[in-house]
Amino acid sequence: MALDVIQKNLLKSIADLEEIPEGAYNIRSNGSLAGRHTTANIDIVTKTDKPGIDIIIKAGTKNERVDIPVLLTETGLDDLVYNDFYIGEDADVLIVAGCGIHNAGGLKSEHDGIHAFHLAKGAKLKYVEKHYGEGEGTGERILNPTTEIEMAKDSYMEMESTQIGGVDSTVRVTLSFPQPFLQNSYHKNGKKYPFRIYPKQHYEHDRPEFCRHSRYNRYLPPDVLPFL
Repeated sequence: MALDVIQKNLLKSIADLEEIPEGAYNIRSNGSLAGRHTTANIDIVTKTDKPGIDIIIKAGTKNERVDIPVLLTETGLDDLVYNDFYIGEDADVLIVAGCGIHNAGGLKSEHDGIHAFHLAKGAKLKYVEKHYGEGEGTGERILNPTTEIEMAKDSYMEMESTQIGGVDSTVRVTLSFPQPFLQNSYHKNGKKYPFRIYPKQHYEHDRPEFCRHSRYNRYLPPDVLPFL
């Protein structure tokens, strides 16, 4: 894949990359896939039901890095993605994300990234996320990250989030859960509604008003309420 000068500058700012990485990566540019590479231990799959990707890291994977930068160079673009990261047992990896916006126009450009991490037993993850805005236009540069973390026994996650500069507005939401002790789904009016139930002390976060895009916003049927 080829990047122009503006895209290269954004990539360097948010991921410290001078060129396309050799390992696993997924580059999203202006709402579309610009480039992708997988490895023997790391797979990246496009979602079929909503915008976003699944990053699947095999159990036991060590010392590998995944880059998933998002680049916006169009004014007036409203970009939303749902990314799920599945970190296998005893894996130890680095994920570098982030978004760079170059807005040269008069309309707002916005990226909302909803990232859910699922760490298996003994998994270790360092997650680095950087946000950066630039451009001579008058349009706003808006970034709203949501991070949802589900951790199994003995797993560990370190998150480093940096607002480099040039961003007009940001709302960050971070949610952390243990593994659910009940997962199921119910049907209503011909539609399927999945739900997860967590230990009661964590369930207070599972409210529709808590997070605008949270996939943990579940409307539970009456017959599961006694479990709470």
